[in-house]
Amino acid sequence: MKKTSFAKTVVIGLFAALSLGALAQFGSVKFAKVTAYAPHTSWRGHVLTTRVAVAVPFGYHIYNPHFTGTGVPTSIELVNAPKGVKIEGIVSPKGGTLAGKVVFLPKLFIPKWMHGAKTFTYSVRFQQCNDKICLPPKTVDVTVHTVVK
Repeated sequence: MKKTSFAKTVVIGLFAALSLGALAQFGSVKFAKVTAYAPHTSWRGHVLTTRVAVAVPFGYHIYNPHFTGTGVPTSIELVNAPKGVKIEGIVSPKGGTLAGKVVFLPKLFIPKWMHGAKTFTYSVRFQQCNDKICLPPKTVDVTVHTVVK
């Protein structure tokens, strides 16, 4: 009886110690902040260059959208966009891993029929890593505002 109780105590103690270590490791993580911007005025029938910036904390990195390694590449998608509005392409920094202030330039096609004040929402998915761990992928929605003329 005493051996079983002692073994259970040891297992529970080890589990608790490992859990506290993992929590302490994740507790010190600074998460990336995502912001977006669009020019105040845009033109129907043209491409609008917007900006999505990811402020990656010191010591961490995210992955380029074209990254082919084991990390999760960053992706930017339009959410609930009106008919005809689409991403024509995204200019992204060179390199597989990106650190610091990372700026992506999604280019939105604005259809000829659209006019007035508009809001577009991007869903930005990325994985933040350092030299020891990778956090689970995170998705953040950001909006841009413009007036289509």
